Amino acid sequence: MFTREKLSDSDINILSKGLKFIPSPVLKRAKNDLLCDWENLSRRMRLNYSFRNTENSSEKHPFKRKSEFTPEFANNAIETYLWKTKVELERLPMVNSRNNLTKNEFNSLISLKKNENIIIKKADKCSSIVVLYKHMYIKQAMTQLSSEIHYHKLSETHSKDIFNKIIDIIIPLHNMGHIDKHSLDYLTSGKEFKPGRLYMLPKTHKLSIDQINDIEKVKNLMKDINIPGRPIISMSGSPTETIAHFIDYFLREIVFQQWTYTKDSTAFINKIQELKLPFEFIMASFDVTSMYTNMEHSEIVNAIDGAWE
Repeated sequence: MFTREKLSDSDINILSKGLKFIPSPVLKRAKNDLLCDWENLSRRMRLNYSFRNTENSSEKHPFKRKSEFTPEFANNAIETYLWKTKVELERLPMVNSRNNLTKNEFNSLISLKKNENIIIKKADKCSSIVVLYKHMYIKQAMTQLSSEIHYHKLSETHSKDIFNKIIDIIIPLHNMGHIDKHSLDYLTSGKEFKPGRLYMLPKTHKLSIDQINDIEKVKNLMKDINIPGRPIISMSGSPTETIAHFIDYFLREIVFQQWTYTKDSTAFINKIQELKLPFEFIMASFDVTSMYTNMEHSEIVNAIDGAWE
């Protein structure tokens, strides 16, 4: 915890369950969820009946936009079955599931959610949960954004202009036969765009030995330490979201084919175990500061060109 807020035992208990923990559903919501599942089942059955004579490709197009079309009627047998099923579901008595939170933990969950003085994030290099003083989190973010090398402040967003530039490139590619109709529709589907959003994962592993020793001696120091953060720009809903997904889809296979590709730590260990090195060899590693932030876009493009060839 790196905050001035005092957390209770129940606060710590609920946080220790992890950020993916799901509380037991409320009885009223469980009933609604059940009926929503029925709606989805009804739609699938009607669609399967309506398109029963249509040739179905075994390979789904990766960029085909999801249709919201729902047939109003299948046939008498299917509609009768669906209607009777819904009637039975509505009559079904709902039993409260066993609550997986104590009353104090539930109150802590609500309290932590409403607490505007703290930020709760997953640590960068492990599964630990970090509770940060919001002021220090924002201060760290503003420090990173103030770098004129990596960021440039704009007086207004240009989301629509960026999207129009993408369209000006995509449409000629479609006209030349390089991009099919499904991909064109996916890439040019206009909507309300929003700019990318910065968030950070606390790099608690970057604390120096001296800082850790000082914290062990004086616990209050933990509240004022400025934890460095790994910057991540979420582009969900931005004008480049679909084109980024499109490019990533085709680059993945190329990346996997490179001799330098290492999937994860386990794959790295398996690789080095196979090495037969002389006894006097020393294995060393390098820690590159803010590697992804400092990578030149032109160098990345050149590397992709080389790999593609």
